[in-house]
Amino acid sequence: MSQKNYPLVFKVLYCFLVTCFIGGSFQKSFSQVINYETKVTINDNGKKTTKRTVLVQVNNKQENWLSHIEMAHNPKQDFSFNYASIVDIYGNTIKKLKKKELITRNELSYQAFYQDDLITEFDLYWNQYPYRVEYSYTIEEDEYLYIAWWTPVLYTKVPTIECSLEINLPLDYKIHINSSGNITCEESGIEGRKIYSWRSSFVELPRTEVFSPPTLDLLPIIKIIPSEFKYGVTGSQDTWSSFGSWLNKLNEGTDQLTPQEKLTIEKLIEGIDNKKEIIIIS
Repeated sequence: MSQKNYPLVFKVLYCFLVTCFIGGSFQKSFSQVINYETKVTINDNGKKTTKRTVLVQVNNKQENWLSHIEMAHNPKQDFSFNYASIVDIYGNTIKKLKKKELITRNELSYQAFYQDDLITEFDLYWNQYPYRVEYSYTIEEDEYLYIAWWTPVLYTKVPTIECSLEINLPLDYKIHINSSGNITCEESGIEGRKIYSWRSSFVELPRTEVFSPPTLDLLPIIKIIPSEFKYGVTGSQDTWSSFGSWLNKLNEGTDQLTPQEKLTIEKLIEGIDNKKEIIIIS
């Protein structure tokens, strides 16, 4: 079979396209996060409710890993799974997830042997492409240090088409907002409440280079914290001094052993005079 002699211009264009698709910053994935929506509501009693709804499109077999969904929470939070289903690109439901297919486990990390944090996960694979996985869950909590710690990117190697963050607060609820990037905030009010909204479309993934910061550090981020809060004990984040006072109150008395603990240690070291042995046993 004879080899074709393509024009030089065509060869250059071909090499450029291959480079973009394989190593370019804008095409790290062929699949997309179609919609990533977060809504946070603080009720009049200070209880926080966070609802997330995500729609992910899987375009090929190699990216079926996007159909494995993990939802992080902890035992102090009230976690509710709303729904999950496979839909086609026209919005028709193909398959619904049953709640008995959910698995909840401890979150593992390299920093600790055991953690209280939990992961609720599930798999929703399909064998015809493209297909979409839509899911939603809600987290409620009475004690928290932040209202939202949000970035418009769900996966650092998958482009996000549409994303939004909405914060719904009582009028007298004071907050501090710290944001980076060029995502603008819109403020509105309804029925004695105030609403903050951030929306972004076609979030561009940053190009990573050798010795560059972690990808997460390069993304836009919105940090929203309450001025007054309760986490263990009440506190304030208005100043470093007030925040330090909260830490002192939180740790107050934790360096003192209870009578039962003292009795247990006394039994362990009974009859031992060597300080080194006492330290090892204690």
